[in-house]
Amino acid sequence: MLVFLHNVVTKFRFKKVNPNEKIIYNPDPIPTEGLQLSAGMTSQVISNIDKINNVNEFDY
Repeated sequence: MLVFLHNVVTKFRFKKVNPNEKIIYNPDPIPTEGLQLSAGMTSQVISNIDKINNVNEFDY
């Protein structure tokens, strides 16, 4: 489980869909719309995928 969480946190970047979303404090903070996120791969992961896809099967 820890390896999965490590990979999600280090290989993806998250951004709020609605940056102006209100948060209700009662007593814990709760986003009114459920904190919708947009996830995208980091540029380092994308460049590694491109390198893997460009490897020819006879380049070993």
